[in-house]
Amino acid sequence: MPNYTATEFLLKLAKLKKEELLELDGIGEVLANNITQFTESEKFEELLGKFLELENNNKGLTIKTKTDNQEGRLSDQTICITGKFDIPRGQIKSKLEELGAKVVGTITKNTTTLIAGKDSGSKLARAKQLNITVVQNYESL
Repeated sequence: MPNYTATEFLLKLAKLKKEELLELDGIGEVLANNITQFTESEKFEELLGKFLELENNNKGLTIKTKTDNQEGRLSDQTICITGKFDIPRGQIKSKLEELGAKVVGTITKNTTTLIAGKDSGSKLARAKQLNITVVQNYESL
C-alpha cells in the first residue's frame, strides 16, 4: 500500500491527461477540464511550492492509499483504544487500520479488543463487564 507526500500526489495528478481522468469513476468532462486547467496554472505551482516547503520542514502531509479489499491479519477485529501511551493514539490507530482493524471510539458488544494504556477509566470497566479482551501492549497485536 503506497503512501505519497502531498507534493508527490499532486505531481502524479498533474501528469494525468484529460482522457485518463475521464476513465476514472466519478470524473466527467467538466471536472476533467477543471483539473487539467488547474494543474497547468500558476496557482498550482504556488501550491506545490507551499507543500514542498512544509515537507522540507517535516510538516508535510502524507496521503495513504487503500485498496478496496484491504485484508489484514486484524480485519475481523473491532478495537477501541483508551488511556495514555508512549506514542500518540493516532499513530496506534493508523497502524491498526493498516492491519485491517476497525478502530472505534466507544465500547459496545461488537468490540473485540480494548487496548488499555495508563490511566484507563470507564472504558476499561465497561470492557471487563462485557468480557471483551483487554491488552495493555498495543505492539502485541
